[in-house]
Amino acid sequence: MVRTSQLCMFVLVCAALGGAEAAEVSVAAGVDVWSELEVSDGDIGVDVDTDVGFSLGLEIVQPVSSIVQLGGGIDYLVPREIEDLDSDVSFLAGFAVVRVAAFGEASRFSLLARAGYATWELDTDAAGDFDEEGGLYLALGVGFDISEHLGIEAIGMRLSGNLEIEEPGESFTDDVDYDVLSLRVRYRF
Repeated sequence: MVRTSQLCMFVLVCAALGGAEAAEVSVAAGVDVWSELEVSDGDIGVDVDTDVGFSLGLEIVQPVSSIVQLGGGIDYLVPREIEDLDSDVSFLAGFAVVRVAAFGEASRFSLLARAGYATWELDTDAAGDFDEEGGLYLALGVGFDISEHLGIEAIGMRLSGNLEIEEPGESFTDDVDYDVLSLRVRYRF
């Protein structure tokens, strides 16, 4: 279930981007073909894989030159199961983006870089109280325009945060990094 803070972040990003004139709006849907969740307390780390997941995105960009676009957007990584655990994890990221035509303004290939903030949620039946804290979101990707409105993308993402765990008699905070490779179809309006 999406938290109230995630919904508020979604609304704020959309409101901030919605007023852009001559902006290019696009939506994306993808399959997250590889992902790994790393939980670390600084000395000891545990890496676990997650099942294949799905992600949805909204991006609004404006051209600042013939080959560069700047803007922002959101990505929602739909809940996916953590392998070998009875737990699901989901993420919502708000970001700034730079898109560059890779081989000049007539190129159908593009490069993209994103930076922003991600919130996340862990749904588990494990013993203890868990408090998820968001953190840095970074992504790099490549895209190819199939037509004027349709494109495909491969994006590598890192979503970071913290997990505070309270058990009877002790409390500790672990760093969390979630790495994802997403293959997407993007539609531009």
